[in-house]
Amino acid sequence: MAIPGFFGGGMIAVALGRLVESVTACTPLDGLPACHTGVYLLVGGLTGLVLLPSVVLWRLLRTPPPARNSERS
Repeated sequence: MAIPGFFGGGMIAVALGRLVESVTACTPLDGLPACHTGVYLLVGGLTGLVLLPSVVLWRLLRTPPPARNSERS
C-alpha cells in the first residue's frame, strides 16, 4: 500500500500545485505541469506514503461493530 500511496499522494499534490499556479499566475518551465512540481510531488508523495497505509491498517484493526439482531418482535 505504500507505493500506491506515494504516487497517489504525489498526483493529488501536483494537481493542487496546478490550482495554486492558476491563482498566483506562475508560469512553469516547458514540459512541467506546474511551478515547483518536484516540491509538490515530494511532499504529497511522502504524505500519501504515510497516510494510505495508516488508514488501511486503522480500518482493518478496528473492532467490528456489535452484531445486529435480525429478529423483530
